[in-house]
Amino acid sequence: MPGPVTSPSSAGCHRLIREYAATCVTNAAQMAELAGWTAVDADAQAFASPEERRVRDVMSARSPRTVEALAKASGLSPREISGVLGALDLAGAVEERERGWVLVGGRA
Repeated sequence: MPGPVTSPSSAGCHRLIREYAATCVTNAAQMAELAGWTAVDADAQAFASPEERRVRDVMSARSPRTVEALAKASGLSPREISGVLGALDLAGAVEERERGWVLVGGRA
């Protein structure tokens, strides 16, 4: 988030915007849009349980993760992870692949 143009601590943000066409994000809705989430996705995140947010935070859209790896990274038990993955699977937010689970629907 860039700050005042007169502030030395804002120089990095301003340079990224100026030289690399970085996108300035000023609120959660803009971040969701940039991440490719639909309004429904953003609403789902807003109303997600703390466990679901922890699982989503340690998941990837590119690299499948096992239940055990997700449990270790999130600090939740494998049983809790399985429950959350089941709910996310029903919602179409995750997918099980040969090597583990991934986020789907444009979320990274």
